[in-house]
Amino acid sequence: MLRIGRTAAYSLTRRYIDTDGADGIPAQKIGRQVRVPRYKLEEALGGPITWPLASATTAPVTQIHPRPTQRRRTNRTTARDAGQTSLPFGA
Repeated sequence: MLRIGRTAAYSLTRRYIDTDGADGIPAQKIGRQVRVPRYKLEEALGGPITWPLASATTAPVTQIHPRPTQRRRTNRTTARDAGQTSLPFGA
């Protein structure tokens, strides 16, 4: 929902717990688990979280790296191409 990576999310929840709620993503520690209650996240964002996000549906989809139209050929040769026989100990 926040469109951040896992490492950033853990870092921000840790910051929230360490600063007693002054900074970071609102989280609660329950035993060894860290939980982000939805209502706290909605309070921090200033409104309800709906899915799909409005910005996700209105943003145009673009390809950063378009796929090549043809497969690239390599100059590598395999053992079969070079005329080598199979290993002497198998079959």
